[in-house]
Amino acid sequence: MMKRSWVWIASVAGITVLVACKGTGARDGTAPEPAPRPAALIHDAARGKPVTLLGPPSSQYSAEGAKSLVDGKMGSWDYLDMQWMGWWYEEKAFVATIDLGQSVAIQELSVHALTTSEAWIFYPRKVDFAVSSDGRTYTKVATVKTSKADLETEDPEDRFLKATGLTATGRYVRVSAERYGELPDWHQGHGGADGYEGQAWLFIDEVLVNPK
Repeated sequence: MMKRSWVWIASVAGITVLVACKGTGARDGTAPEPAPRPAALIHDAARGKPVTLLGPPSSQYSAEGAKSLVDGKMGSWDYLDMQWMGWWYEEKAFVATIDLGQSVAIQELSVHALTTSEAWIFYPRKVDFAVSSDGRTYTKVATVKTSKADLETEDPEDRFLKATGLTATGRYVRVSAERYGELPDWHQGHGGADGYEGQAWLFIDEVLVNPK
């Protein structure tokens, strides 16, 4: 069993920060232990707002549907804890659109993602954030890219892919995540072994706007 504590920061266009949570993960075939969580829910401008998806997640990992993305509840390192939603390559791409109900000054946007290589779950290669005033025309305000080393970590981790220092204004927020795709050559499922067709899962459980 391994224990890791992480605080990882990177910059994309001078505004992007990626922060990892703390916890313990098992690599002996057992489920990873959940990372510690605060008792209170996370509050942000998107919490409880209407959200639509380009396509639903897998029925195996659907939490409570699209509304789970804005319920303020963070998933643990255990991908079976009913907070995470999972998309495989057969599902449509992850694109979530949130209606904030009114125009909001946006300083920060983030997505909470998971990697657990034992379960074929990998971080997205990148996440794009865009805003709109009318729900029709969107302007991209930030992109978070994940390094090769972090994409291919073998340890269970959950992270906030976060863009800060934004000066955008809009009523609608759209988040698009690019899946990892084909499993790396070091992975036991590479090339379609074990009947998983060699493709990685994408797991996301929350989209945050101006978290407090």
